[in-house]
Amino acid sequence: MADIKYENIVFLEDSEAIESLDIYQQSGAGALLEHLKQWHCGDHEIIDGPGHGTDDEVHYFGNYELSVNTSIGYCGLVYKLIE
Repeated sequence: MADIKYENIVFLEDSEAIESLDIYQQSGAGALLEHLKQWHCGDHEIIDGPGHGTDDEVHYFGNYELSVNTSIGYCGLVYKLIE
């Protein structure tokens, strides 16, 4: 059985997340995904879990997993890898 790993693309919180959370609230998860994918270049940290919390809204787009928490003020994007 293959181990599932995730590439941590970007995590934005507090004032860094304002623009991204505005995109999410005004245009939805798909628009936020396209906005955050700009950080998917180069090498990123590989993590064992998807990185979202139990209270996050999680959206799946193929191998991308987008997590958003508007109450706390953060969003993140990971890419699922199979090794």
